[in-house]
Amino acid sequence: MTADEARKLHEAMSWYGVLGTPAPVSPADPTGEWGIYRDAADGSRLDVTEEARSAVEAARLRQPQRGFVIPQAG
Repeated sequence: MTADEARKLHEAMSWYGVLGTPAPVSPADPTGEWGIYRDAADGSRLDVTEEARSAVEAARLRQPQRGFVIPQAG
């Protein structure tokens, strides 16, 4: 994904509480491909791009739709 796509995904992740940080796939090439990462216990970084996309999509589907709830007289 591009840097702009990574930024937009990160905004959605923040909104839904999904953890991860956008960063270039190759730190030496910030204009290239980007991904979403988490730090591993050993100090390396884990690519969680697909998990982040899936989590954001699932969170979006759980959101209530706009509308009105009309109680039934009973």
